[in-house]
Amino acid sequence: MGNNKVLAGILVVLIAIIIIGGYILYGKQTDGQLQQKEQQQEQKQDKNPIEEEEKEVEQKLEISATYDTKIVYTSEVSSKTDIYKADCKKRGWVFNECGSPCGPDAEFCTAVCAYTCEKPATKVETYTDILLGITFDYPNDMEINDKDGGLRVYKWGPSQAEGTELYDGVVLSFMKVDNPDKLDLEAFAKLELENEIVFESEVVKPLEAITHGLIPGYEFTTLGLGESTSFYFSNSAGEMIRASYFVEDPLNQGFDEILNKILGSLKTMQ
Repeated sequence: MGNNKVLAGILVVLIAIIIIGGYILYGKQTDGQLQQKEQQQEQKQDKNPIEEEEKEVEQKLEISATYDTKIVYTSEVSSKTDIYKADCKKRGWVFNECGSPCGPDAEFCTAVCAYTCEKPATKVETYTDILLGITFDYPNDMEINDKDGGLRVYKWGPSQAEGTELYDGVVLSFMKVDNPDKLDLEAFAKLELENEIVFESEVVKPLEAITHGLIPGYEFTTLGLGESTSFYFSNSAGEMIRASYFVEDPLNQGFDEILNKILGSLKTMQ
């Protein structure tokens, strides 16, 4: 009997130890789960859905109006400027944190600030090339390269990469071309067009008589790696001159208008 009582006591103690140990272990697991839940709730509170929505709204580019010389973004000038500055930089213009929200021809305008992107003011200058015997007017924000006996007037758009085909910009180039057979201007331009076709260029506009500025000549447009137009004319010395021009304007920066003004001012030197 005595031994049975001892064994029973030992068994009771073991059962008690197992119960207490399980309770302690369960309690620790429960505490860990509670802490984890509390951390998750704190993270959700940190990511307030209203604040997240406001951030998304702030990152949306808003354009209220578009003019030839100005883009009006928004009058909510409390919005972050980063997205608007980046867009204006891409256009190659100047960002203004307190620009006018009205168009250039508006008779009345509300005196409030607006985020705007404004085209830099340019001056028109006259360029004269004695070797080619030509003169023309051009905006002074364009680049001029007169190496190797030729002349190139150009302006790149913000997305144009150097050393690649033209996809954002305007280029106008002039150069003398040899005429060993002494062909007249029309016959020479026809021969040049035939040579273009040989090189697998597609004719977009056929040869036609045209006048740019004060200079009559012949012009055609072909499509090869890109669409280009060639204009042939003679200078006052009777030398044959070819003007070639290319225009790509994905951001509507007025490159066609720039080119037309240059060609419209073209003259030969007397």
